[in-house]
Amino acid sequence: MNTAAGPYDYMLGVTLVFLAVQVLRARDLLTGIILFIIFGILVSMAWVQLNAPDIALVEAVIGSALTGALFLASLGQIESREAPAERRLPRRHNLALTAAALAVAGVLLAAVAALPRIADGLSPEVYGALMDSGVKNPVTAVILNFRGYDTLLEIGVLYLAALAVFTLSGLRPVGCHLRDRPASRVLVTFLHILNPLMIVTAFYLLWAGADAPGGAFQAGAMLAGVGILMLLGGVRLPVHAGHILPRTGYVLGFAGFLVAGLSMLGSGNNFLEYPRAHAKAIIFVIELLATASIALILLVLFAACAGFFSAALAGAPNREEGA
Repeated sequence: MNTAAGPYDYMLGVTLVFLAVQVLRARDLLTGIILFIIFGILVSMAWVQLNAPDIALVEAVIGSALTGALFLASLGQIESREAPAERRLPRRHNLALTAAALAVAGVLLAAVAALPRIADGLSPEVYGALMDSGVKNPVTAVILNFRGYDTLLEIGVLYLAALAVFTLSGLRPVGCHLRDRPASRVLVTFLHILNPLMIVTAFYLLWAGADAPGGAFQAGAMLAGVGILMLLGGVRLPVHAGHILPRTGYVLGFAGFLVAGLSMLGSGNNFLEYPRAHAKAIIFVIELLATASIALILLVLFAACAGFFSAALAGAPNREEGA
């Protein structure tokens, strides 16, 4: 593998630093969000240059697209509830934040400079145990087998985020107070064309994750994007806490992962230690369940930020069930 940096790498690095500074300096929130989305896209390109396509996919789909959508939705809620106001911080606060950012950057640069020039890390150990993991993609092997505890906790954190959303929104259904908003005809046409392709791509990413870049997080984020487009197009989706299907789906990934780990204890293995003969099938089932949970949780996070949960109807009877 060629580790020498070329002109493109230097240009990409300088551009990333420039965009990061502009995001922090942006006085208009919308401008800052747009720059953040562009920054995320370029970061995904940087991961490609570092031969980390799995991380590049996650950064592009979640770090840039979905996070950008959440920021834009939150901005819409802020502007609809508050009168425009000056958002500048006092000068002393700006100086303190700048000093803190420079200090953190200095620590990071010192840590990077202290790293050895050439380091293989744990790559030899990962590739040496790859045949026992049940998959051929080393990233999937690490996330769902060798480092399964971390991934289990990550899915659990997502589930807690969904519970927090429902608690703060009063368990109201999605789409209540936006039912009279006309959907764009361009967006509706776009939905009919793009959504089937996105669904197929999501399941391809899920299936390919065993041997190539992809997996549950990428597939779940793609499916969440489908749901977001459907909500914006006026499609009613029962992703609130009162509906049995999504309520089961939110916990499905975490519960499936936990059951898979506990079932290993009964067969004489350690927690999340899969038998080699069945490791691939177990990992695929875990990823399938996690994909559904990740998609639903990301969708409900967007729905809450975009105002699809109606706080105004929190004390009113629900007239939208079954619609």
